[in-house]
Amino acid sequence: MKKTIICLTALSLLLLAAGCSERNVAEPFSPQVVHPQSGAFGLSKLGALAKRNNASEIKEGPGVAFDLGEIKASTGFFFLLYNIGATPITGVTLSIEDEPFTVYPQKMDSLIPGSDIGMLPIVKISAFHGTPYDGVGIRPMLPMGKNDFTLVISGTTTTSDGSDTTVTLYAAMSLEALVMDFDVEGMNGAIDLESTNPVPMQIFEELPDVMDYRMPLVGTRCTGDSVIAITNTGNVPLSCRIYRTTCSSQGCPVVADSMVTVEPENALQYTITDDNDDYYLFILSGDNAVSNRTLQDDGSYYFSLELGTSECGSAEINDRRVAYLAERENVDCSSLWGFIDTRVMFYAQSFNQGDSVYMEMYDLVTGTVLVTYTGDIDGGEYDCRTEEQIQYCEDLKNIVSILSTSSDLKILNNGGVDRISSGGSRRWDESGFSEVR
Repeated sequence: MKKTIICLTALSLLLLAAGCSERNVAEPFSPQVVHPQSGAFGLSKLGALAKRNNASEIKEGPGVAFDLGEIKASTGFFFLLYNIGATPITGVTLSIEDEPFTVYPQKMDSLIPGSDIGMLPIVKISAFHGTPYDGVGIRPMLPMGKNDFTLVISGTTTTSDGSDTTVTLYAAMSLEALVMDFDVEGMNGAIDLESTNPVPMQIFEELPDVMDYRMPLVGTRCTGDSVIAITNTGNVPLSCRIYRTTCSSQGCPVVADSMVTVEPENALQYTITDDNDDYYLFILSGDNAVSNRTLQDDGSYYFSLELGTSECGSAEINDRRVAYLAERENVDCSSLWGFIDTRVMFYAQSFNQGDSVYMEMYDLVTGTVLVTYTGDIDGGEYDCRTEEQIQYCEDLKNIVSILSTSSDLKILNNGGVDRISSGGSRRWDESGFSEVR
């Protein structure tokens, strides 16, 4: 019996030693008690028509960014919100501090893990820009150009050690707010289109759509030639359509006089002449972008213009123009003059083939000749000494080039003139030279 007890004791000690040996070897690979992984936000932008199957890549992390592109008016953007972690996120809140932007929904009870498109919540961001998006009324316009704002998404989840914590995603958004805007100037300064009450323009009854609109009617201050400059101060191309009547009473024929697109920060210069075209109609549109101006139902701005009753420009400038032309005795069928812009005139003497040609640019404000050209229509010398004169030299070169190939002298300009006639000029188009009629 004693031997048996000793053997059993020894055996137990051996087994205990063996067990301790096995446990020490396996300890590095023994399973750990690990809490489930925490939740985390992911966000993707939906494409056209906010279709779920048209989503972009999922962006994740504490900070992400989206370029929303250009908007012409109030616009909605749609996103899919994901939980890319392993545990639910509860008490989810969504917010945007910038007033022109809103987000819906603003709260969610829980966001479960998974990427099943059919189960993911849709987040809608509204950018209000000049027009109502939901409902009626008007909205303030966004500043023209780039606008930035941040969508903040926050909630509570469980970390790897089992404790609750807050997770937040900051989504930086940027968009380009498009605006149609313009300034109108005459030779004496700005023309205030808001200074007169809109009136119906029945003289343009040949244009049926126009008869439905009331519009400002403004004057030029000038009895004779005048330059009207329309500057595109917006950030969308400005489409300009110009019509004119051929007399001053209702029922007169209406002529489509020009159709020009003016790029942002550029200007259209148009010459008004006193040749019984007493009324002009301007239709300006910016590809349906919103505007600070009062637009008609077709998204365009309409205004009408008539010749004024006073002399064009200041008395000093007008006297200088008259004196300048009086000094050039050959203002006849072989000589031309016109405006390059609101202060600079051109004068060209003799454009018959084989004749000697003289041309100059004259500054009505300073009373000085800016640049001259002497030669013939096939070549000559330009007198250019300053940077300003170099630009006018380019104008002269273009004019001479055109006149050398045009027998009826219908074109011209760098700022503008695309028809020249004896003793004056019509229509201005900054896009360059074009033969319209």
